Amino acid sequence: MDPISAVTHPDPYPFYAELATRRPLYREEALGLWVASSAEAVTAALRSEPGHTLGGLLGVPRVALSAVAAWVGNFVRCIAPGGRPEQIERGKVAAGHLLDRFGALVAERRAAPADDLLSALVVQAERGPGEAVAATIATAGVARLLSAGFEPATLAG
Repeated sequence: MDPISAVTHPDPYPFYAELATRRPLYREEALGLWVASSAEAVTAALRSEPGHTLGGLLGVPRVALSAVAAWVGNFVRCIAPGGRPEQIERGKVAAGHLLDRFGALVAERRAAPADDLLSALVVQAERGPGEAVAATIATAGVARLLSAGFEPATLAG
């Protein structure tokens, strides 16, 4: 099983648990992908130089990368099955921060597009049904990209 096929497997949770425990960050050569399977690995990667590169591609200012990584981690732990009450509360707060941060970034990119992924998402979204929907689509796209790496760890428990 690999991280892609696990998504459709009837019981991927033992595989996710094994990844989070034994291979929190590794290169899946057969797929040509880096896999971060624990929240800690994703947070560390976002704080590393490659993480700064990813954040820059997404439109996150360098000075905000650490905070965004922490917020994404708290949010994903909040929505994971079996989240504890304190995780849910931290996730609610983090979701507010993420919405504020990316709402502001989307507004900035709409006013002055940059050479980043967020600007591309805004341009694509604006081809749809309207301004408010475009902002929501772009924000959701970035949130999904940032949170995707956390999912194996949160699903593992």
